Amino acid sequence: MVCFALLLFPQIFLNQARRSTEGLSLSLVLLWHASAVLIIPYLLYLGETLPLLLQWAVFALASVLLELQFYTFRKGKGGEEGGEEQEMAVEELEAVVVKEEGDKWEESMDPQVRKLKTHATSAPSPSSFPSSPPAPPTSSPTPFLHLLLLGLALLLLTVGSVIALLSLFNAVRSSTSGAFFIKVVGSGIASLLLAVGFLPQLVLMCKTRSSQGLSLGLPLLDVTGSSLSILVLCLEAKEEGDDVNVGGVVPYAIIVGFQVLVIVIALVIFPDPNRFTSNGLREGSLQEFFGGNH
Repeated sequence: MVCFALLLFPQIFLNQARRSTEGLSLSLVLLWHASAVLIIPYLLYLGETLPLLLQWAVFALASVLLELQFYTFRKGKGGEEGGEEQEMAVEELEAVVVKEEGDKWEESMDPQVRKLKTHATSAPSPSSFPSSPPAPPTSSPTPFLHLLLLGLALLLLTVGSVIALLSLFNAVRSSTSGAFFIKVVGSGIASLLLAVGFLPQLVLMCKTRSSQGLSLGLPLLDVTGSSLSILVLCLEAKEEGDDVNVGGVVPYAIIVGFQVLVIVIALVIFPDPNRFTSNGLREGSLQEFFGGNH
């Protein structure tokens, strides 16, 4: 339960440290957010315990935080995605400063030496250099109020969707088809979205041939939580003398399979060369292990 509640936080911390969401699939976050929106009203309908509800509430909140990071660090808003133009502008500014320092040095030379140097070299036309150094590039961070309003809107949309689905479940529960509909939406579709949610991340990693930007804490926590959930289901079935609920085990097994594949890709097939630096291994830094040195 704790593993699922904290599942997305290693990725949130890594994104904030890098000031970028590059390397993380937005589709993954949206699919998992949708899964939480379907599961929470289903758990409320079943009258599940408060810890289980809090687990999914924290998960939904973390999804909103990730969506806000995608918006904050989008291209051209001061994140790493907009860094190339900024670096080019800095290089241009440095070149102008070097030119001005050279002009000052020439002015301090002896007049005769300066005269000989002038005849020996052809002076560039004044128009070849800018009249004044360009202004340093400035990022345009998302205003805090704008970000706060967007976050509140996402939270209200999440809460509103949960309330609407819970009302729908209560309205149709009296009929047989309604009960089937509730189980399909709250259990089947939600579990499917959760299980295949990492598929877009796999596609992104294979497309870019890189695992940079993905926190390994995310798949490790997911594998741990899903494996423990399978173990609990098996132990409960054994204690009650019943067969193992295959329908409950399959989604967790799919999640484990996907996440093990992600870990293999991140560590073996497309490893981040900065993930295991000598400095990170010496200091035992969790950020070095989970996200690499950025």
